[in-house]
Amino acid sequence: WLAFVITIAVHEFGHGILSRVENIRVRSMGALIFVLPIGFFVEPDEEELNQTRGMKKIRMFGAGITNNIVIGGICFIAMILLMGLVTPVAGPVIGGVYQNYSAEQAGVPGYSLIHAVNGNMVNTPADVSAILNTTRPGDSLTLTVEHEGVISDYQLTLSEWPEEIGNRTSGFMGVTYYDPALILDGVGGSISPIGFLRFLTVPFDIAGGGNPFRILAFDTAAQQFYVVPFAGFFGIIHFLFWCGWINISVGIFNAIPMVPLDGGYILKEGVDRLFEKRGIGKYSLYVVTFISTLMIVILLSLIMLPYLFSITTI
Repeated sequence: WLAFVITIAVHEFGHGILSRVENIRVRSMGALIFVLPIGFFVEPDEEELNQTRGMKKIRMFGAGITNNIVIGGICFIAMILLMGLVTPVAGPVIGGVYQNYSAEQAGVPGYSLIHAVNGNMVNTPADVSAILNTTRPGDSLTLTVEHEGVISDYQLTLSEWPEEIGNRTSGFMGVTYYDPALILDGVGGSISPIGFLRFLTVPFDIAGGGNPFRILAFDTAAQQFYVVPFAGFFGIIHFLFWCGWINISVGIFNAIPMVPLDGGYILKEGVDRLFEKRGIGKYSLYVVTFISTLMIVILLSLIMLPYLFSITTI
């Protein structure tokens, strides 16, 4: 919610500041404190706004979009730099277990750290695989893992490998690994517009396991496998993520060329001036209306098509 409030303030006050820069009088501006969610507003003088033409007006409408995208980018960069202070825990980390296979049947929990296999200390998933390569389905082994600070032994009867994973003759334990070092490398390599777009997909990972960057936005069990520089570290990371995500999302959405969004008013001003120069200003409204309607149809289609396809499949 704090990120949302900051986003709205950055957007609206951007309009207000550019109005003054372009000599457009601001009649009122302020915050709506006693409503939920808290909001902000800027009201330029309507008469002066209507008299303003060309790039001055476009810059005023584009100020909110620009501010949101810039602030969002700064938040993402700050988040990435802070994550550079984190050290991953060494050792093979179990990210999940396959249902109806050895580890799940023995009660081995996900997000646990493997210390030993049959009493042999292991430091990497490769060490675990080396031991498993000497086994056969039906063999028993003792898996020593640490979960939430408690070290426990689990007795496993190894399964056969599923055909869809691989046709091997060794025993199958039925675990997947979580690599905190690999996640940190992925975060560190995301300082770019394309990299930021990868972050925008995180909140849509409804299942909770498909996106490796979930740790940046949500409290997850995987946080225990990172050594952080101070208490409350991930709280700051989550705030920076949501502040970046909401700002960039709002900026991109408002840039859509559709009235009444800022992008629509920028489009309208550009088309108005272009058509006036060619003496066909009376057609400007029709073009802007057509493009705005087209954008509405596209947005509704993006929302409705998945549901329509699912109904057709059923």
